[in-house]
Amino acid sequence: MYIHLNRIFWVHHLAGVVSPGSSSNPFSATFWGAFLGAGFVFCFGLLARWIGKQQDRFAQHRSAFVKLESSLQVHLDQIVIWIATIIDTRQVLQKRYFTSRRLPAFRLYPDLMFELGNLDMINKYFGYTRFIERINGDADAFNSTLTRLEDVLIGGQVLKDENFDFLIAGLGELTGTLNLLEPQALRLLAEVRIYMRKVSALNIFFYPLFHKNWDLPISEKEIQDELKIINTEFERVKAQTDKL
Repeated sequence: MYIHLNRIFWVHHLAGVVSPGSSSNPFSATFWGAFLGAGFVFCFGLLARWIGKQQDRFAQHRSAFVKLESSLQVHLDQIVIWIATIIDTRQVLQKRYFTSRRLPAFRLYPDLMFELGNLDMINKYFGYTRFIERINGDADAFNSTLTRLEDVLIGGQVLKDENFDFLIAGLGELTGTLNLLEPQALRLLAEVRIYMRKVSALNIFFYPLFHKNWDLPISEKEIQDELKIINTEFERVKAQTDKL
């Protein structure tokens, strides 16, 4: 009888040790606790990494808008420089002389296409850059022709009036191109400024996490109202410049 009870005791004791479902097994509790803890840390790390990437991408997106606004401001100022250069060059060419002034190229930032996260603005900026590239090509051709003819004249050869008339006609075409570029630059600048104001009113932590596309609706009325503000600002600056 003693041997039988002792055998039953050891059977139950061993069953308690090897049973994986037993709550009294210290090895099992430690293993599953470590496993679940590592899984939680891993998932939390992935989530934190994704949030960090989204925040960094959105910060780059906002910085791209700031860079785009500055670029458009420079382009609008350069249009004024172009107009002054064209007027001066035309007057000199009409007198059958040459000038050292040349049309400077409009600078573009190709990286902006990859930094912007707004699909609508990417498409508009792409169209704008293509137009700028064509203008730069026309200006480069004009500058080269002007330099070549100037070199011919410096070399002692006589230039026919047709050469000067050809350059003057080229200036007229460039003026027409500028008349198309300016409203495009102004409208794009207005949209950029409106968008930046709307973004500044958002929660910049949660917005990029819960919105896949960062396009924000901009109405035509908002654009027209912003254009009035921009034109007023330009007129104020022009008036202050004229006083100097």
